[in-house]
Amino acid sequence: MGNLTGFKTTLALLSGVFAFVSACSQQQATSDVSAAPDWATHLESYFEALADSGEFSGVVLVRKDGETQFHKVWGFADFAAQRPFSADAAVGLASITKSFTAAAVLQLAKEGKLDLDAPLADWLPYFPNSENITIRHLLGHRAGLAELSYAAVPADARELEQLVRQIGARPPLFPPGENQRYSNAGYVILAHLVERASDMAYADYLAEAFFASLELSCIGDLGSPVPTCDLAAPHQPGPPPAYAFRPERRDPALLAGSGSLYANAEALAVWADYASQQFNFADAEQAPYGWGLDEENSVKTIFQLGISEGYLASIRVLPEDSLTIVMVGNLENARWIEWAEAAVAISRGEIRDPAPRPIVDQAPSADERNCLAGRYLLDESQFVDISADQNGFWLSPNGLSVRDYLTPVADGYDLRRFGGRIETPQMTGSECPDEIYWRALPYWGGDVRTFVREG
Repeated sequence: MGNLTGFKTTLALLSGVFAFVSACSQQQATSDVSAAPDWATHLESYFEALADSGEFSGVVLVRKDGETQFHKVWGFADFAAQRPFSADAAVGLASITKSFTAAAVLQLAKEGKLDLDAPLADWLPYFPNSENITIRHLLGHRAGLAELSYAAVPADARELEQLVRQIGARPPLFPPGENQRYSNAGYVILAHLVERASDMAYADYLAEAFFASLELSCIGDLGSPVPTCDLAAPHQPGPPPAYAFRPERRDPALLAGSGSLYANAEALAVWADYASQQFNFADAEQAPYGWGLDEENSVKTIFQLGISEGYLASIRVLPEDSLTIVMVGNLENARWIEWAEAAVAISRGEIRDPAPRPIVDQAPSADERNCLAGRYLLDESQFVDISADQNGFWLSPNGLSVRDYLTPVADGYDLRRFGGRIETPQMTGSECPDEIYWRALPYWGGDVRTFVREG
Protein backbone atom coordinates (compact mmCIF):
# COMPACT_ATOMS: atom_id res chain seq x y z
CA MET A 1 0.00 0.00 0.00
CA GLY A 2 1.58 3.37 -0.09
CA ASN A 3 3.93 5.44 -0.05
CA LEU A 4 2.62 3.90 2.11
CA THR A 5 5.52 5.70 0.47
CA GLY A 6 5.56 8.79 2.57
CA PHE A 7 4.02 7.11 5.59
CA LYS A 8 5.95 3.85 5.47
CA THR A 9 9.13 5.77 4.81
CA THR A 10 8.47 7.98 7.82
CA LEU A 11 7.78 4.96 10.02
CA ALA A 12 10.94 3.31 8.75
CA LEU A 13 12.96 6.41 9.52
CA LEU A 14 11.48 6.53 13.00
CA SER A 15 11.65 2.83 13.81
CA GLY A 16 14.94 3.33 15.60
CA VAL A 17 13.46 6.07 17.74
CA PHE A 18 9.84 5.12 18.33
CA ALA A 19 8.30 2.17 16.53
CA PHE A 20 -4.45 26.05 10.32
CA VAL A 21 -5.54 26.73 13.24
CA SER A 22 -7.41 27.91 10.19
CA ALA A 23 -11.15 27.76 10.26
CA CYS A 24 -11.56 24.91 7.84
CA SER A 25 -15.02 25.86 6.75
CA GLN A 26 -16.92 23.02 5.20
CA GLN A 27 -18.24 23.22 1.68
CA GLN A 28 -21.03 20.89 0.58
CA ALA A 29 -20.45 18.79 -2.50
CA THR A 30 -23.07 16.34 -3.72
CA SER A 31 -24.87 14.84 -0.74
CA ASP A 32 -27.85 16.35 1.05
CA VAL A 33 -27.30 15.65 4.74
CA SER A 34 -30.83 16.80 5.64
CA ALA A 35 -32.09 13.76 3.74
CA ALA A 36 -29.11 11.54 4.46
CA PRO A 37 -29.16 8.43 6.67
CA ASP A 38 -27.76 8.65 10.18
CA TRP A 39 -24.38 7.22 9.15
CA ALA A 40 -23.84 10.17 6.81
CA THR A 41 -24.64 12.69 9.53
CA HIS A 42 -22.18 10.99 11.85
CA LEU A 43 -19.53 10.79 9.13
CA GLU A 44 -19.92 14.50 8.43
CA SER A 45 -19.60 15.46 12.09
CA TYR A 46 -16.56 13.17 12.49
CA PHE A 47 -14.53 14.88 9.78
CA GLU A 48 -15.87 18.33 10.60
CA ALA A 49 -14.38 17.95 14.10
CA LEU A 50 -11.01 16.99 12.59
CA ALA A 51 -11.12 19.89 10.15
CA ASP A 52 -12.00 22.34 12.92
CA SER A 53 -8.96 21.16 14.91
CA GLY A 54 -6.68 21.82 11.92
CA GLU A 55 -5.96 18.14 11.31
CA PHE A 56 -7.93 17.28 8.14
CA SER A 57 -8.13 18.99 4.77
CA GLY A 58 -9.61 17.15 1.82
CA VAL A 59 -12.50 15.11 0.46
CA VAL A 60 -14.43 12.06 1.68
CA LEU A 61 -16.55 10.15 -0.84
CA VAL A 62 -18.76 7.12 -0.13
CA ARG A 63 -20.34 4.91 -2.80
CA LYS A 64 -22.88 2.22 -1.99
CA ASP A 65 -24.25 -0.13 -4.65
CA GLY A 66 -22.48 1.92 -7.30
CA GLU A 67 -24.12 5.21 -6.28
CA THR A 68 -22.38 8.14 -4.59
CA GLN A 69 -24.17 8.72 -1.28
CA PHE A 70 -21.69 11.05 0.42
CA HIS A 71 -19.24 13.52 -1.10
CA LYS A 72 -18.00 16.34 1.10
CA VAL A 73 -15.00 18.60 1.36
CA TRP A 74 -13.19 20.55 4.07
CA GLY A 75 -10.12 22.73 4.35
CA PHE A 76 -7.88 24.54 1.88
CA ALA A 77 -6.26 23.63 -1.42
CA ASP A 78 -3.71 26.33 -0.57
CA PHE A 79 -3.41 27.32 3.07
CA ALA A 80 -1.30 30.44 2.55
CA ALA A 81 -3.74 31.84 -0.02
CA GLN A 82 -6.76 30.52 1.92
CA ARG A 83 -8.06 28.96 -1.31
CA PRO A 84 -10.78 26.46 -0.36
CA PHE A 85 -10.43 22.80 -1.21
CA SER A 86 -13.02 21.91 -3.86
CA ALA A 87 -14.87 18.64 -4.26
CA ASP A 88 -13.14 18.15 -7.63
CA ALA A 89 -9.59 18.99 -6.53
CA ALA A 90 -6.88 16.40 -7.11
CA VAL A 91 -3.93 15.29 -4.98
CA GLY A 92 -0.82 13.22 -5.57
CA LEU A 93 -1.70 9.53 -5.17
CA ALA A 94 1.68 8.25 -3.94
CA SER A 95 1.49 4.45 -3.81
CA ILE A 96 -2.05 4.22 -5.18
CA THR A 97 -0.14 4.67 -8.44
CA LYS A 98 0.94 1.03 -8.03
CA SER A 99 -2.63 -0.18 -8.61
CA PHE A 100 -2.54 1.43 -12.07
CA THR A 101 0.92 0.04 -12.85
CA ALA A 102 -0.15 -3.48 -11.86
CA ALA A 103 -3.31 -3.18 -13.96
CA ALA A 104 -1.23 -2.09 -16.96
CA VAL A 105 1.10 -5.09 -16.59
CA LEU A 106 -1.85 -7.49 -16.26
CA GLN A 107 -3.54 -5.97 -19.30
CA LEU A 108 -0.38 -6.43 -21.37
CA ALA A 109 -0.13 -10.01 -20.09
CA LYS A 110 -3.74 -10.61 -21.13
CA GLU A 111 -2.83 -9.37 -24.60
CA GLY A 112 0.09 -11.80 -24.71
CA LYS A 113 2.73 -9.06 -24.66
CA LEU A 114 4.11 -9.95 -21.22
CA ASP A 115 4.54 -13.28 -19.42
CA LEU A 116 4.29 -12.88 -15.64
CA ASP A 117 6.42 -15.97 -14.99
CA ALA A 118 9.12 -15.32 -17.58
CA PRO A 119 12.50 -14.13 -16.30
CA LEU A 120 13.22 -10.43 -16.30
CA ALA A 121 16.23 -11.29 -18.46
CA ASP A 122 13.86 -11.65 -21.44
CA TRP A 123 13.41 -7.89 -21.36
CA LEU A 124 16.33 -6.53 -19.34
CA PRO A 125 19.29 -8.89 -19.79
CA TYR A 126 21.66 -6.28 -18.35
CA PHE A 127 19.89 -6.27 -14.97
CA PRO A 128 21.81 -8.22 -12.28
CA ASN A 129 20.33 -11.63 -11.46
CA SER A 130 17.54 -10.98 -13.98
CA GLU A 131 17.42 -14.66 -14.96
CA ASN A 132 16.05 -15.39 -11.45
CA ILE A 133 13.61 -12.45 -11.14
CA THR A 134 10.15 -12.74 -12.69
CA ILE A 135 7.52 -10.08 -13.35
CA ARG A 136 5.37 -11.83 -10.77
CA HIS A 137 8.13 -11.30 -8.19
CA LEU A 138 8.06 -7.58 -8.99
CA LEU A 139 4.27 -7.36 -8.74
CA GLY A 140 4.26 -9.11 -5.37
CA HIS A 141 7.16 -7.19 -3.78
CA ARG A 142 9.25 -10.38 -3.71
CA ALA A 143 12.19 -9.50 -5.97
CA GLY A 144 14.53 -8.47 -3.12
CA LEU A 145 15.45 -5.10 -4.62
CA ALA A 146 17.00 -2.25 -2.66
CA GLU A 147 15.42 1.18 -3.01
CA LEU A 148 16.97 4.08 -4.83
CA SER A 149 18.62 6.82 -2.83
CA TYR A 150 16.55 9.58 -4.43
CA ALA A 151 18.84 12.40 -3.35
CA ALA A 152 21.77 10.70 -5.04
CA VAL A 153 20.10 10.36 -8.47
CA PRO A 154 21.61 12.93 -10.86
CA ALA A 155 19.15 15.33 -12.47
CA ASP A 156 20.21 14.13 -15.93
CA ALA A 157 19.77 10.42 -15.12
CA ARG A 158 16.05 10.13 -14.42
CA GLU A 159 14.70 8.39 -17.50
CA LEU A 160 13.11 5.06 -16.63
CA GLU A 161 15.88 2.91 -18.09
CA GLN A 162 18.46 5.01 -16.24
CA LEU A 163 16.59 4.51 -12.96
CA VAL A 164 16.35 0.77 -13.60
CA ARG A 165 20.11 0.55 -14.11
CA GLN A 166 20.71 2.46 -10.88
CA ILE A 167 18.39 0.09 -8.99
CA GLY A 168 20.36 -2.83 -10.40
CA ALA A 169 23.60 -1.33 -9.15
CA ARG A 170 22.46 -1.54 -5.51
CA PRO A 171 23.09 -4.72 -3.47
CA PRO A 172 19.96 -6.92 -3.27
CA LEU A 173 18.16 -7.40 0.04
CA PHE A 174 17.38 -11.11 -0.39
CA PRO A 175 17.20 -13.76 -3.13
CA PRO A 176 14.15 -13.36 -5.42
CA GLY A 177 11.05 -15.13 -4.13
CA GLU A 178 12.47 -15.96 -0.69
CA ASN A 179 10.95 -13.05 1.20
CA GLN A 180 8.62 -10.09 0.76
CA ARG A 181 9.37 -6.41 1.32
CA TYR A 182 7.37 -3.44 0.11
CA SER A 183 9.16 -2.18 -2.96
CA ASN A 184 8.94 1.09 -4.86
CA ALA A 185 11.94 0.01 -6.93
CA GLY A 186 10.08 -3.02 -8.27
CA TYR A 187 7.27 -0.85 -9.59
CA VAL A 188 9.70 1.52 -11.26
CA ILE A 189 10.98 -1.51 -13.18
CA LEU A 190 7.40 -2.55 -13.99
CA ALA A 191 6.71 0.92 -15.43
CA HIS A 192 9.73 0.44 -17.70
CA LEU A 193 8.40 -2.96 -18.77
CA VAL A 194 5.06 -1.33 -19.64
CA GLU A 195 6.94 1.04 -21.91
CA ARG A 196 8.94 -1.76 -23.53
CA ALA A 197 5.96 -4.07 -24.08
CA SER A 198 3.56 -1.37 -25.30
CA ASP A 199 6.08 0.74 -27.23
CA MET A 200 4.55 3.77 -25.52
CA ALA A 201 5.55 6.09 -22.69
CA TYR A 202 4.27 4.82 -19.34
CA ALA A 203 1.94 7.79 -18.78
CA ASP A 204 0.66 7.62 -22.36
CA TYR A 205 -0.17 3.93 -22.04
CA LEU A 206 -2.18 4.54 -18.85
CA ALA A 207 -4.03 7.39 -20.54
CA GLU A 208 -4.96 5.24 -23.54
CA ALA A 209 -5.66 1.97 -21.74
CA PHE A 210 -7.57 3.31 -18.72
CA PHE A 211 -8.07 7.04 -18.38
CA ALA A 212 -9.83 7.55 -21.73
CA SER A 213 -11.94 4.37 -21.68
CA LEU A 214 -13.12 5.01 -18.11
CA GLU A 215 -13.67 8.72 -18.87
CA LEU A 216 -11.43 9.78 -16.01
CA SER A 217 -11.16 13.53 -16.55
CA CYS A 218 -9.16 14.46 -13.45
CA ILE A 219 -6.16 12.17 -13.43
CA GLY A 220 -2.64 12.29 -14.80
CA ASP A 221 1.07 12.26 -14.14
CA LEU A 222 2.59 14.75 -11.70
CA GLY A 223 5.40 15.29 -14.17
CA SER A 224 3.00 16.63 -16.78
CA PRO A 225 3.55 20.35 -17.45
CA VAL A 226 -0.20 21.11 -17.31
CA PRO A 227 -2.49 19.21 -14.89
CA THR A 228 -5.84 18.19 -16.35
CA CYS A 229 -7.72 19.69 -13.38
CA ASP A 230 -7.28 21.66 -10.15
CA LEU A 231 -4.31 20.20 -8.25
CA ALA A 232 -4.34 21.05 -4.54
CA ALA A 233 -1.02 22.14 -3.07
CA PRO A 234 0.67 19.63 -0.72
CA HIS A 235 1.13 20.62 2.93
CA GLN A 236 2.75 19.33 6.08
CA PRO A 237 2.15 20.49 9.66
CA GLY A 238 3.98 23.74 10.30
CA PRO A 239 4.10 27.03 12.15
CA PRO A 240 1.41 29.71 12.49
CA PRO A 241 -0.60 31.38 11.22
CA ALA A 242 -1.79 28.49 9.02
CA TYR A 243 -0.03 25.73 10.99
CA ALA A 244 0.79 24.24 7.59
CA PHE A 245 3.50 24.78 5.01
CA ARG A 246 4.32 23.54 1.50
CA PRO A 247 7.24 21.06 1.55
CA GLU A 248 9.75 20.55 -1.19
CA ARG A 249 8.77 17.54 -3.28
CA ARG A 250 10.85 15.02 -5.16
CA ASP A 251 10.99 15.03 -8.94
CA PRO A 252 7.98 12.91 -10.06
CA ALA A 253 10.27 11.21 -12.60
CA LEU A 254 11.89 9.37 -9.68
CA LEU A 255 8.52 7.86 -8.75
CA ALA A 256 7.33 6.63 -12.16
CA GLY A 257 5.20 3.53 -11.67
CA SER A 258 5.39 3.69 -7.89
CA GLY A 259 4.04 7.12 -6.90
CA SER A 260 3.82 9.49 -9.86
CA LEU A 261 0.08 9.96 -10.48
CA TYR A 262 -2.52 12.46 -9.27
CA ALA A 263 -6.33 12.22 -9.29
CA ASN A 264 -9.43 13.47 -7.54
CA ALA A 265 -11.82 11.48 -5.38
CA GLU A 266 -14.36 10.87 -8.14
CA ALA A 267 -11.73 9.43 -10.48
CA LEU A 268 -10.50 7.09 -7.73
CA ALA A 269 -14.06 5.92 -7.05
CA VAL A 270 -14.53 5.04 -10.72
CA TRP A 271 -11.13 3.33 -10.74
CA ALA A 272 -12.08 1.29 -7.67
CA ASP A 273 -15.32 0.15 -9.35
CA TYR A 274 -13.38 -0.89 -12.46
CA ALA A 275 -10.68 -2.72 -10.52
CA SER A 276 -13.23 -4.48 -8.33
CA GLN A 277 -14.94 -5.95 -11.37
CA GLN A 278 -11.83 -6.52 -13.49
CA PHE A 279 -9.90 -8.32 -10.76
CA ASN A 280 -12.90 -9.92 -9.03
CA PHE A 281 -12.43 -8.38 -5.59
CA ALA A 282 -15.47 -10.27 -4.28
CA ASP A 283 -13.77 -13.67 -4.66
CA ALA A 284 -10.19 -12.59 -3.93
CA GLU A 285 -8.50 -14.81 -1.36
CA GLN A 286 -5.18 -12.99 -1.69
CA ALA A 287 -4.40 -9.32 -2.24
CA PRO A 288 -4.75 -8.45 -5.94
CA TYR A 289 -1.50 -7.14 -7.42
CA GLY A 290 -1.14 -3.45 -6.63
CA TRP A 291 -3.61 -3.67 -3.71
CA GLY A 292 -3.75 -4.85 -0.10
CA LEU A 293 -6.18 -7.26 1.58
CA ASP A 294 -7.50 -6.93 5.13
CA GLU A 295 -9.98 -9.37 6.69
CA GLU A 296 -10.04 -7.97 10.23
CA ASN A 297 -13.31 -8.72 12.04
CA SER A 298 -14.20 -11.07 9.16
CA VAL A 299 -14.89 -8.12 6.87
CA LYS A 300 -12.98 -8.41 3.59
CA THR A 301 -11.47 -5.08 2.58
CA ILE A 302 -9.40 -4.49 -0.54
CA PHE A 303 -7.43 -1.28 -0.08
CA GLN A 304 -4.69 1.02 -1.26
CA LEU A 305 -3.10 3.91 0.55
CA GLY A 306 -0.76 6.72 -0.40
CA ILE A 307 0.97 9.21 1.91
CA SER A 308 3.89 11.26 0.64
CA GLU A 309 5.30 14.76 1.07
CA GLY A 310 2.07 16.54 1.90
CA TYR A 311 -0.40 14.42 -0.09
CA LEU A 312 -2.65 11.63 1.19
CA ALA A 313 -5.09 9.29 -0.55
CA SER A 314 -6.99 6.15 0.39
CA ILE A 315 -9.30 3.66 -1.33
CA ARG A 316 -11.11 0.98 0.67
CA VAL A 317 -13.48 -1.46 -1.07
CA LEU A 318 -15.77 -3.83 0.85
CA PRO A 319 -17.08 -6.14 -1.90
CA GLU A 320 -19.61 -7.95 0.29
CA ASP A 321 -21.21 -4.62 1.26
CA SER A 322 -20.93 -3.06 -2.23
CA LEU A 323 -19.21 -0.22 -0.38
CA THR A 324 -16.32 1.99 -1.53
CA ILE A 325 -14.74 4.74 0.58
CA VAL A 326 -12.35 7.22 -1.04
CA MET A 327 -10.41 9.91 0.82
CA VAL A 328 -7.98 12.44 -0.62
CA GLY A 329 -6.17 15.15 1.32
CA ASN A 330 -3.34 17.65 1.29
CA LEU A 331 -2.31 18.01 4.95
CA GLU A 332 -0.04 15.16 5.97
CA ASN A 333 -1.05 13.41 9.18
CA ALA A 334 -0.07 10.06 10.68
CA ARG A 335 -3.70 9.49 11.74
CA TRP A 336 -4.78 9.05 8.11
CA ILE A 337 -5.04 5.25 8.34
CA GLU A 338 -7.11 5.57 11.53
CA TRP A 339 -9.47 8.01 9.79
CA ALA A 340 -9.80 5.82 6.70
CA GLU A 341 -10.78 2.85 8.85
CA ALA A 342 -13.18 5.02 10.85
CA ALA A 343 -14.86 6.20 7.64
CA VAL A 344 -15.53 2.58 6.72
CA ALA A 345 -16.83 1.73 10.18
CA ILE A 346 -19.14 4.76 10.30
CA SER A 347 -20.45 4.00 6.80
CA ARG A 348 -21.39 0.54 8.11
CA GLY A 349 -23.33 2.05 11.01
CA GLU A 350 -20.71 2.07 13.79
CA ILE A 351 -19.99 4.99 16.11
CA ARG A 352 -16.46 6.42 16.22
CA ASP A 353 -14.96 9.27 18.24
CA PRO A 354 -12.72 11.55 16.14
CA ALA A 355 -10.75 12.61 19.26
CA PRO A 356 -9.81 15.97 17.75
CA ARG A 357 -6.67 17.73 18.99
CA PRO A 358 -7.34 21.51 18.86
CA ILE A 359 -4.29 23.74 18.52
CA VAL A 360 -3.35 26.12 21.32
CA ASP A 361 -2.44 29.20 19.32
CA GLN A 362 0.33 30.57 21.51
CA ALA A 363 3.98 30.96 20.50
CA PRO A 364 6.54 29.80 23.08
CA SER A 365 8.53 32.39 24.98
CA ALA A 366 12.27 32.83 24.45
CA ASP A 367 12.91 31.05 27.77
CA GLU A 368 10.75 28.12 26.70
CA ARG A 369 12.55 27.90 23.35
CA ASN A 370 15.94 27.88 25.04
CA CYS A 371 14.79 25.32 27.58
CA LEU A 372 13.31 22.70 25.29
CA ALA A 373 15.78 22.84 22.40
CA GLY A 374 18.50 20.19 22.43
CA ARG A 375 19.27 16.52 21.88
CA TYR A 376 17.44 13.82 23.83
CA LEU A 377 18.59 10.20 24.01
CA LEU A 378 16.49 7.05 24.12
CA ASP A 379 19.56 4.82 24.26
CA GLU A 380 23.12 4.81 22.89
CA SER A 381 22.05 4.81 19.25
CA GLN A 382 18.61 6.40 19.20
CA PHE A 383 17.90 10.07 19.75
CA VAL A 384 15.84 13.06 18.69
CA ASP A 385 16.92 16.65 18.11
CA ILE A 386 14.56 19.50 18.95
CA SER A 387 15.30 22.85 17.36
CA ALA A 388 13.50 26.13 18.03
CA ASP A 389 12.69 29.37 16.25
CA GLN A 390 10.31 32.25 16.97
CA ASN A 391 7.34 30.17 15.76
CA GLY A 392 7.94 27.07 17.85
CA PHE A 393 9.76 23.76 17.76
CA TRP A 394 10.81 21.12 15.20
CA LEU A 395 11.82 17.52 15.87
CA SER A 396 14.20 15.36 13.82
CA PRO A 397 15.03 11.71 14.63
CA ASN A 398 18.53 10.23 14.64
CA GLY A 399 20.15 13.15 12.86
CA LEU A 400 17.98 12.76 9.74
CA SER A 401 16.91 15.70 7.59
CA VAL A 402 13.23 14.71 7.85
CA ARG A 403 11.46 16.68 10.58
CA ASP A 404 8.06 17.41 12.10
CA TYR A 405 6.66 20.60 13.61
CA LEU A 406 5.64 20.32 17.26
CA THR A 407 2.06 21.54 17.03
CA PRO A 408 1.02 23.05 20.40
CA VAL A 409 -2.01 21.41 22.03
CA ALA A 410 -3.41 21.46 25.55
CA ASP A 411 -1.40 18.50 26.85
CA GLY A 412 1.89 18.91 25.01
CA TYR A 413 2.95 19.05 21.36
CA ASP A 414 1.45 16.91 18.62
CA LEU A 415 3.75 15.25 16.10
CA ARG A 416 1.13 15.21 13.39
CA ARG A 417 3.39 13.95 10.64
CA PHE A 418 5.30 11.30 12.61
CA GLY A 419 2.47 10.37 14.97
CA GLY A 420 1.96 10.82 18.70
CA ARG A 421 2.84 13.75 20.93
CA ILE A 422 5.73 15.12 22.94
CA GLU A 423 5.04 15.72 26.61
CA THR A 424 7.37 17.64 28.89
CA PRO A 425 7.60 18.24 32.64
CA GLN A 426 6.37 21.67 33.67
CA MET A 427 8.98 24.31 32.79
CA THR A 428 9.24 26.88 35.57
CA GLY A 429 11.69 29.72 35.98
CA SER A 430 15.18 28.66 35.00
CA GLU A 431 14.42 24.94 35.42
CA CYS A 432 14.53 23.16 32.08
CA PRO A 433 13.33 19.59 31.51
CA ASP A 434 15.92 16.83 31.75
CA GLU A 435 13.68 14.49 29.82
CA ILE A 436 10.78 14.44 27.40
CA TYR A 437 8.16 11.78 26.70
CA TRP A 438 7.04 10.61 23.26
CA ARG A 439 3.53 9.14 23.57
CA ALA A 440 2.37 7.07 20.61
CA LEU A 441 -1.03 7.60 19.05
CA PRO A 442 -3.80 5.63 20.79
CA TYR A 443 -4.33 3.85 17.45
CA TRP A 444 -0.76 2.54 17.70
CA GLY A 445 -1.07 1.53 21.35
CA GLY A 446 -0.36 4.76 23.23
CA ASP A 447 2.99 3.56 24.59
CA VAL A 448 5.36 6.13 26.08
CA ARG A 449 9.13 6.33 25.54
CA THR A 450 11.33 8.52 27.72
CA PHE A 451 14.17 10.51 26.14
CA VAL A 452 16.82 11.98 28.42
CA ARG A 453 18.62 15.24 27.61
CA GLU A 454 22.16 14.66 26.38
CA GLY A 455 24.87 15.66 28.81
